[in-house]
Amino acid sequence: MARKIHSRYKITGNLTTISPIHIGGVGGNADTDMALAVNGEGKFYLPATSLAGALRAYMATLNPDDMIDKIWGFQEKKGDNGHASFVIVEDAVINSAIVEIRDGVAIDRYSGTAAEGMKFDRAILPKGVTIPISLTLERDAQLSDSEWQECQNAFAQLITALEEGEIYLGGAKSRGLGRVKLYDTRIIEEDLLSPAGILDILNNQQKTVNWGKIYASGQNCQNKLNITIKWKPVGAVMVKSEGDGMAVDILPLVSGKGGGLTFVIPGSSLKGVWRSQAERIIRTVCNHSLNYEDKDKFDQQVKLELIKTLFGAPAEFDENQNQLGYLSCLAVDDCFANIPMTSHQWASITDATSDSSLRNCLNNMGLKDTQLGYHVGIDRWTGSAAEGFLYTTLEPFGVNWENIEISLNLQRLKQYEKLENERLKKENLPPKNSYLPTLALFLLVLRDFMESKIPIGFGVNRGMGAIQVEEVKINGKGIDNDDLKALSQKPLTSFYDLDNNLLTNLNSHWQSWLNGGK
Repeated sequence: MARKIHSRYKITGNLTTISPIHIGGVGGNADTDMALAVNGEGKFYLPATSLAGALRAYMATLNPDDMIDKIWGFQEKKGDNGHASFVIVEDAVINSAIVEIRDGVAIDRYSGTAAEGMKFDRAILPKGVTIPISLTLERDAQLSDSEWQECQNAFAQLITALEEGEIYLGGAKSRGLGRVKLYDTRIIEEDLLSPAGILDILNNQQKTVNWGKIYASGQNCQNKLNITIKWKPVGAVMVKSEGDGMAVDILPLVSGKGGGLTFVIPGSSLKGVWRSQAERIIRTVCNHSLNYEDKDKFDQQVKLELIKTLFGAPAEFDENQNQLGYLSCLAVDDCFANIPMTSHQWASITDATSDSSLRNCLNNMGLKDTQLGYHVGIDRWTGSAAEGFLYTTLEPFGVNWENIEISLNLQRLKQYEKLENERLKKENLPPKNSYLPTLALFLLVLRDFMESKIPIGFGVNRGMGAIQVEEVKINGKGIDNDDLKALSQKPLTSFYDLDNNLLTNLNSHWQSWLNGGK
C-alpha cells in the first residue's frame, strides 16, 4: 500500500569540488589501485547511496536520533516497526573526463621508508569539478505542522551546511579530498493534496522556497575549529611526483585548479608530517619506545593514545565482535601554489630534452627562480659518484602558496571521550578526560609548526621543505566553551599570543593526563 504524501520539496543545485575528490568504484584497473565509480554509461558518477549516507551521517551529528529516523527512515532489528526514507536522492553524473592519479604511502615507524604493503595510488577528480545533484524531501501526511516544521529546520541545516562547504564526500576526507560546496541552489515546494497544487505542478508553477531565513548562519555546523595558516617557503618546497621528465628525474606534483594546473602539497602529506610530530611528542613525554615485536606490524606501530582520536585509527573488533575505529578529527585540505599554468605549458617542461630548453620553458612561465638541482650519491669505497646515483630535481624556489586550511572537529572528540568512558564504566574503571588533552596535543604540534620546527614535502632531510609561518587565524564554530572562544579573538603571530586562561586550563589537563591518564 502506497503511503500518503502531503507535499514535497525538490532541491537542485551544483556541487563544486573545493578540493579534489575520490568516489570509489569496484576494484582497480591497469592505471590505479583505487578506481573511480563509473555508471552503466561509462561516466564517472556520485552514487545516490554514497551521497545519502554522507548527508544522513552529517545530519545525525546535529539532531536527535528520532528526528533522523523520522526523515531518513529506519528498520528495527526485531519486529516490523519502521518505514522507508522520506528523502529521495538521485545519482549524480559527473561531466568530467579529467582524471589524476595520486600516490599514497604509509611510513614505517622503524625504517622511515614505505611500510610493506602500504604503497598505493588512487584516481581522483581535480578541484573545480561540477556535480549536479537532485534531492527530494517528502512530507508524510501523518505529520503535524509542528513536526513538519522541525523536519524542515533540520533539512535546512543540511542544505546550508552544503552551501558553506561543511560536508566532505568520498574517500580520504580528512587527507585533503572530498570537500564540496553547493551553488545555484533551487528549492521548490509541491502540494500533492489539492487540485490547485497538482495543476501548479503540471504547469511548472511550483512555489519557490528560501530556507536561508530559518536560522542564523553558523548554527548549522558541527562544533569545530577552522584554522587558516598563512605561510611562505624559506627555500624550495615541493611534493615529489610519481612521474619524471625527459631532462629532469624528479618533478614537483601538480594538480588541476581553475581549468589549469599548479603545484600542490596534498593534505595527506601535510597531515602526515603533523601526525609524525604528534607521535614524537607522545612517545617522548610518555616514554613509549617502539616495541621491536611490532616491527613488522604497521597497525601496531601507530597505536598511541590521543593520536588515534586526533588522527584516526583503522577499524578493529573487540571481544564482542563490535567494530571499533576512529575517524580522524583533523582534516587538512590540499594546499595549492599561486602559479597558474596550462597543461600545454606543463607538458613543455616534462617533455624538454635539454637543460637550456627546460630553462626557457620555466622563464616563459614566470618561474625564473625555479631551478634544476643536480644530486649525486657518493660511493663510500672510491669517494666518487656512485654508479646510477646521479639524478636531477626540479626545485620550485620563490613560489607563493595559498593558506593551509585545517579543520578540527571538537564534537567528534567529545563523542570519542564519551564512548571511551562508557566502555571504562562497564569494566569498573575510572573515567578519563581525553578531550582537552587531545586539544592540547594539537596545539603543541601547531606551536612547533609556527616555530618552523616541522618541514614539509620532499627532501626535508636534504635542505628542502623549510617554511615560515606568518600568521594563524582560528575560527571557532558552534563553540560554547568560553576558554575556547578566546581562540577566535585575534590572529596569532606566536603560539604565546593564545589566551592565558586557555593555556593554563589546557596545561592543567595535559599534566593530569600525563600523570594518570596514559
